[in-house]
Amino acid sequence: MTSRTSLFLVVSLFVISSNGIFVWINYQAERSRFQSFLEEKSQYLGRLFEATLEDTALRMQQTAAYIASVPEIQQTFYAGRQAVIAEGGGGGGMQAQLARCKLLMLVSNPWEELQRLYDTRQLHFQFGTAATSFLRVEQPDEFGDDLADVRFTIQDALRLEKPTLGFECGRALCGIRGVVPVKMSDPAATEKVLQIGVLEAGTSYQSLLTLVEKSSLAHFAVLLTLDHLRETMWPHHLTNYVANNPAIDGYLVEASLHQRTHTLLNDACVQAIVHHFSVSWCHIDQSDIALAAFPLRDYRGQNDLKRAPVGVILSWYDVTNDIKQLKQDLYTNIFYAVAVLIVIEILLFFTFRTITRKS
Repeated sequence: MTSRTSLFLVVSLFVISSNGIFVWINYQAERSRFQSFLEEKSQYLGRLFEATLEDTALRMQQTAAYIASVPEIQQTFYAGRQAVIAEGGGGGGMQAQLARCKLLMLVSNPWEELQRLYDTRQLHFQFGTAATSFLRVEQPDEFGDDLADVRFTIQDALRLEKPTLGFECGRALCGIRGVVPVKMSDPAATEKVLQIGVLEAGTSYQSLLTLVEKSSLAHFAVLLTLDHLRETMWPHHLTNYVANNPAIDGYLVEASLHQRTHTLLNDACVQAIVHHFSVSWCHIDQSDIALAAFPLRDYRGQNDLKRAPVGVILSWYDVTNDIKQLKQDLYTNIFYAVAVLIVIEILLFFTFRTITRKS
């Protein structure tokens, strides 16, 4: 092999390498721009979800305040609280049960309207330092249990005598909650205001997801860790919940409008995104889907960011056309790179042959 041939091969190799590097750098730049687009959109989706969650919790708080402002409800709740104290605490006795039944009757009509118009799923009266449950309107046969160690929206509302709101899991349900103090004038001193207890209104994520998906044109699911549910829910409620909603990779689907959610969660690519709270895309069932996972924080987590999230908010939307365009741009760049390479190689060949003849 002559020195000119060796030089021709070296120059050709350099040209081929340069073209390959150019194509690769350009492709990586396009992927980086696409990833930046996904991350910007995920931030928008996260802000939209949080804003809608806050609005929903505020609506629940306003619902509770409306019910708690009715004087007859205040008086009946007070009578029930006094009866429980007189009858030994917990669920109380006969007088407490009479007050509980009367309170249930008083709220039954507005309760039906709140369910129908505002998707309210829970009305719950509690009192005392132990946050004793007096009446769960949606589950009237379950009462008398203490919630101070589990329900911190209730605990803070009782302790601070101020409204609270946020997402929280309880003994029987998880939900978006608003809690308000229930007060009335002291019968023994009209100028004195008595703090009877608190009233909580709650709803699920279903109506929130409908609003968010309509605004964003993306899909959402709310996932809860099985470990967190074990810490809060009664075992028999959790058993029933898991029986109808099996855990996938340590998560249960708390809310979703789509049957496809379980299929997505079984995919290894999606599981990696969920566990790392990341933003990326996966190829699933002949489609390319962009996904973003955000930490789901309950009421305590909102006030203490050092606490571990209780779940994940997962969003996704189709990017099949975007990925096709990304690949098409790559193929176009390869085509032009090969075309340019062929032209350069032809020019090099004739240049080297001309030089060789002259020499």
